This record gives sequence, C-alpha cells and structure tokens, in this order.
Amino acid sequence: MPDEIDVANDYAQRTLEQAIAAARLAPKTHVRVTECLNECGDPPAEGSSFCCHECMVDAQRREATRRRQGTV
Repeated sequence: MPDEIDVANDYAQRTLEQAIAAARLAPKTHVRVTECLNECGDPPAEGSSFCCHECMVDAQRREATRRRQGTV
C-alpha cells in the first residue's frame, strides 16, 4: 500500500512528464525583431536580434546580473 509520499511523488512525476511532452509538442514561433534587443534603438543586423556584437554582450551581461540578483 503506497503512503502519502509515494502518491505525491507519482503525481509530481506524472505532472512533470506531461509538461515536458506539452513543451515538445508546442509549435516553434519566430518573432521578427525590428529593433535591437539591447534597446539601443538601432535596427538589428541581418539574421540577428542585436545590431552589433557589443550590444549582444552587454545584454547577456545584464541578464546574468539579473539572474544572480534573483530579479528575473
């Protein structure tokens, strides 16, 4: 006879498996970027989300800082 912990673990495992399956089935959408994601105001380079390498590095550093601070 399973106890409460076994039942809870089974439920958590099923929920996780369902979420993973749903994420794999979700269609991939492509968003057309019209402005540099670093918010500098310049148009992005062809095939990129940023206008230049410096903007990309700057945005990645700010994102890493937000994650370390727990503000994301």
